[in-house]
Formats: sequence, C-alpha cells, structure tokens
Amino acid sequence: MKIIYNYVKTFNKIIWSEKISLIYTLVLPAVFYLFSNFHYLALGKVPLSKLLLSTSNYFAYMIVSVAINGVGLQIINFRESGFLKTLTMISGGERKFPLYGILISELVFGYFCILLFGLLISFF
Repeated sequence: MKIIYNYVKTFNKIIWSEKISLIYTLVLPAVFYLFSNFHYLALGKVPLSKLLLSTSNYFAYMIVSVAINGVGLQIINFRESGFLKTLTMISGGERKFPLYGILISELVFGYFCILLFGLLISFF
C-alpha cells in the first residue's frame, strides 16, 4: 500500500505540472459554461431544473476528459517513454502498482476539477 501511495504522490506532481490537462479539463468548460449561460446567471434566480440540465453536460465532459486524456494518454505516454517499465521494475515486477497510482491520482485530479467547477457555478 505504501508503494501505491508513493506512486500517487509522484503522479500528482506530474499531473499538476502539466497545465494543458488543467486547461482542457477545468478552464475550457468553465469559460464555455459562462458564455453559454450568462443570460441565466445575470438574472440571479435560476430554476434548479435549468441549472441541472445545463451543468450535467459539462460534468460529463470533465469525467470523460479525465478518463481519456488523463488515464489513457498518461499510460500510453509513460509506456512510450519507458517510464512505465522502469516503475514496474522498481516495484518488483508487478504492473498493477504504477497503474493504480495513475488511476487514483487522475481520479483525485478529476474530483478537484469538478469541485472547482461546482464552486464557480455556485459563486455565480
């Protein structure tokens, strides 16, 4: 369990150093949401059903982008660079530990992005 925790810490540092994934996952949907729903937000009183209908697509986009861009492309990138094989050999030949570390750190990243997006919506 300590090996997975160390991988999560390492991959979190890698994820947060890459700004493109943060832009695609958080900034871009937030800007699109504000532009497309500015007339609802300017009124001040938005019905809950309208708010849920307009935000569900953005939450789904964030989840899918973290799953595809985060988990899938990170594993492919690490495999192509040889980093995944190095981590596998360090952890004793078990492939599961680095993959679990990538998965957990990307889920934390996605949760953080969704939380910030929800706070942005609640602020407006």
